[in-house]
Amino acid sequence: MVYTTATLISSHETPLRANRQGTYYEFQYAVPDGRQVVLSEMVTSSGSLYRDGDSVTVLYSPDAPEHGRLWVSRGGAEFLPALGGIALAFVGLWGVIHELLKRRRRRQATARA
Repeated sequence: MVYTTATLISSHETPLRANRQGTYYEFQYAVPDGRQVVLSEMVTSSGSLYRDGDSVTVLYSPDAPEHGRLWVSRGGAEFLPALGGIALAFVGLWGVIHELLKRRRRRQATARA
């Protein structure tokens, strides 16, 4: 997969009666052989995320550059749910280990008495 920069060339919002509301964007990017490829993407969110002329990152396969995908990065925020889950797992594991160590100390103290 290859990352490249694309430029927004047009956008329009879907009509209110459409099943899926959002904004259709058309981005243009160049591939190594010099061709200009236009990528159409629908983003389902309220309001327009981009303005004409904005640059975005596109991910495409060198074998099929015309089938690129918009790469939306939120400055790493897309990884926060996974990191939160990992942190909760570690906290839970620490709690179990801590409790087992407390029980072990109690047994040792009882055995000495």
